[in-house]
Amino acid sequence: AGASNYFAPTYVGAGNVVLSDTYTLPQVRVTSGSLAHNEALSVGTLTHSGGTISGSEDLTVSGSAAWTGSTIQSGSGTTIIASGATATMNGTVILQGGRDFTNNGTLNQSGATYFRSAGDSDSTVTNTSGANWNANLSNGTYIAYAEGGASTLSFINAGTLTKSGTGTNYIGHSSGTTTMTNTGTIAVAEGDISLQGGALTFGGSGALRLTTDGSTKPLVTSGTLSFDGTLEVILASGYSP
Repeated sequence: AGASNYFAPTYVGAGNVVLSDTYTLPQVRVTSGSLAHNEALSVGTLTHSGGTISGSEDLTVSGSAAWTGSTIQSGSGTTIIASGATATMNGTVILQGGRDFTNNGTLNQSGATYFRSAGDSDSTVTNTSGANWNANLSNGTYIAYAEGGASTLSFINAGTLTKSGTGTNYIGHSSGTTTMTNTGTIAVAEGDISLQGGALTFGGSGALRLTTDGSTKPLVTSGTLSFDGTLEVILASGYSP
């Protein structure tokens, strides 16, 4: 009863479960089926390896989150990684129904993973000021993109986005509409980021930090690049032009 409910045991969602009140749960694990929350949901540890999490209100992770496998987040709410929390992503996260995602802590993205707006969803992915997004992905993998003619994804970076790992990683896709706004720092430490079919806008406070060995183009775009801010070029070890 009351506006906030707290359950000490671990909550495991493997069927179809609806939470109709405001809850604070120490641990949530969704492996299949669906978990729907119609009110705000706070979670200490979130493990999402399959199935769908949906809701019209926000889901806030205060400790740690892990995504493996192929997962869906839907509804008009926002999934929030709190300041000081850590999220690990080595699976896919598909945003549907206008679902948004906000990182206020540290997000470690690795392997062949991506954030994707699909099903005609209009979604926003935000890396806030002071937050860290570390993308160490397989060659040819998308960091974030919209897929489908009516799907849109707005990628806002006000923190630090670091791309490491050799090869190319993509932001945007030719079949959807992806835009990126940077007022923080984009650091391409290895390989390159390719912007596909969208627009990348740097605000006056934005910074682009590129590392090159003379044979690579750290930032490639087939869309529109509007640049204002700071450009920093770092020479890779052993490269002395």
